[in-house]
Amino acid sequence: MRALRRLGLALGLVVVQLALCTATDATPWREEDVTALQRQGLRVRDRMVGSSGEVEAIFFAAAPLEVARAVLWDHARFPEFMPHVQACRVVASGPDTADVEQQGGQGPFHFRLVSRRHRGPDRISWHRLSGDLRENAGEWRFERAPGGTVITYRCRLVPDVPAPQALVLYLQRQGLPAMVEAVRRRIEQQARAGVRR
Repeated sequence: MRALRRLGLALGLVVVQLALCTATDATPWREEDVTALQRQGLRVRDRMVGSSGEVEAIFFAAAPLEVARAVLWDHARFPEFMPHVQACRVVASGPDTADVEQQGGQGPFHFRLVSRRHRGPDRISWHRLSGDLRENAGEWRFERAPGGTVITYRCRLVPDVPAPQALVLYLQRQGLPAMVEAVRRRIEQQARAGVRR
């Protein structure tokens, strides 16, 4: 009887996962929403998550989702276009994981991250393994939209030294416009060049 219940629960979870994966292929972004986001250029908000703050930026890139994901998965090339990233080295990688050593920031900071690609919803997440920050976790989320991709960036940083979280959020927000513009420009350049990985 227990085995049947477990099997039923497992099948139920599979059905839910399939429904979630299928649902993410739908386009929740209408053309007028994309136009409004393009006019705005960048939507930014921050919020407290537990005792740390998280910053979020939403923007549009006129490129296929696959190109956006490929650009943001190519860690070794981050210093070519990401402001404040001075060095980035992939220490080890698999099909959907990467152990990345990165130096940069306004410190400069040195840290090591594990990055993962996910499907359904389509995203790349990361979290800190070691380094100068006590916490560094976040994600890039990709959604198909008319004419391109809507990208959401979320990041939670906690420095090793005591600092007011409001100050940490303020500093993160200050760097967002330049970072977003650099990422958007790189994604759109790669799309025009026909790059897909």
